[in-house]
Amino acid sequence: MTKKITTVEELATMTQEEFLATGKTLDAITGTLHTVVDTLDLIRADVHDIKLTLGPLVRQVAVMEEKV
Repeated sequence: MTKKITTVEELATMTQEEFLATGKTLDAITGTLHTVVDTLDLIRADVHDIKLTLGPLVRQVAVMEEKV
């Protein structure tokens, strides 16, 4: 059961504590989002590298197919 609020000071203290708890939760979410963004950046860079590598290989396969 929750405690009854009897004074404005108790209400102010409770409100401040809730705001601080919400801020901590938002900080945790922000940290997680930064981690996700960093991971996606790494994946994007890897895909870019794969595309750069595959381009010449595809052309080489086309040339070899013509010869065969």
